[in-house]
Amino acid sequence: MANTPLIASHIERIDKFNDQLWYYLFATEELNNQLQRFTDAAKQNYVEDLFNNNQFKRRIHVRVSSLSSHQRENKNLTFGAYISACYEIGSKYLTLAYNTLKSFNNILTHNWDSSLGPEGNIQALLQSAGLPSINRNYIDTITYLRLRRNHHTHINDSINAPLQSLITSSAARLNTFWRQPRNAVNLDFTRILIRSFGQDETFQLIKVLRICLQEMDENIAALLNKNKVIEYIVMREYDGKTSRMNSYVLQQRVSKVKNICRTELGLNCTDVEIDPFARAIGIFIV
Repeated sequence: MANTPLIASHIERIDKFNDQLWYYLFATEELNNQLQRFTDAAKQNYVEDLFNNNQFKRRIHVRVSSLSSHQRENKNLTFGAYISACYEIGSKYLTLAYNTLKSFNNILTHNWDSSLGPEGNIQALLQSAGLPSINRNYIDTITYLRLRRNHHTHINDSINAPLQSLITSSAARLNTFWRQPRNAVNLDFTRILIRSFGQDETFQLIKVLRICLQEMDENIAALLNKNKVIEYIVMREYDGKTSRMNSYVLQQRVSKVKNICRTELGLNCTDVEIDPFARAIGIFIV
C-alpha cells in the first residue's frame, strides 16, 4: 500500500528529531568521557574550577562529582521533550489527515470533538461515514503517547484518570501487539512511571509513533475520493503556473499526474479521469 502526499514531511521532521536525540547522546557521552579523566580528588572541585573555559560554568554551581545527578534529571527532561515534540508533529499530521479525508470525501456526519484527540476524531469520522476503521492498536497507541505527553508538559506527578483507564483496558493488548515479531518493539504499556522516560523507551516510542502514522496514512490513502485526489495533485503541480495548452502539453501533464497517483498513493487513474483536471487547472497562453 502507498501513502498520501501529506505524510512525508511529517515523517521527515520526526526523523530529524530522532537524529537530534542521537546527537544529544553523543554530546553527553563526550562529557562523560571527559569526566572520567578527572581523579576522585579533582571531582570534589566545583564546576567553575575545572571547566574554566566554559562561559556557562557559573550557572551550575555544584561539585563535579554531583554532575551525574544533574545529568540524570536532564536526560529525563530531554527525552520527555523529544517525545512531546514528536507527538506534536504527529498530531499536526493527524489533524491535516482528518480535514483532508473529510473534505475529499465530503463527510458531513461528524464534527471535531476536542475530547477525542486527533486519532479518536479520525476513527469517529470513519465510523460516521460507514468507512473501514483503523486498527484499534494504532489508535490506542497514539492515545497513550498523547496522554504521556500531557503528563510531561503539564508536569503531572501522579497518573490521571484517562491514562489509568487506558492502561487498565488496553495496556496488555498493546504489549502483545507490539511485541509480535513483525513489530519487534519492546515496550511495557503498563508502566506507571509516567514522567520518567528512559533512553531505550524514548527511541521505541518514537518508533511506534512513526509506524502508527504510516499505517494510519495508508488506510486513509485507500479511502480518499479519486477525483478529489486527482484535483489535489494537479493543483499542487500546476496551479498558478503559466504554459501553453496543446495535445503534447496535455499528454505530458496526464502522464505525470498518473505516475504521481500510482507512486505516491498506489492509485491507478486513467487518462480519461485525469484529462478534465489537467485541462482546467493553471494559466494558459495562446
